[in-house]
Amino acid sequence: MAFLLLLGVLTGAGWFLARITGHRCSWRVAMRVGAGLAFLWTGTDHFLNDELRYLPMMPAFFGA
Repeated sequence: MAFLLLLGVLTGAGWFLARITGHRCSWRVAMRVGAGLAFLWTGTDHFLNDELRYLPMMPAFFGA
């Protein structure tokens, strides 16, 4: 659910920034930008917080 919220916020921010800078931006392009930024954010989070957030969810035989 948090990913969808992040996706929506980044899409809206991308569309808004394109509009105030004078670029013509459709919602389709804004969704592409929003999806790209959301995946970059999520991927970075997975690499930086792997031991704190994600390792406790894994079964013991996958741990280090």
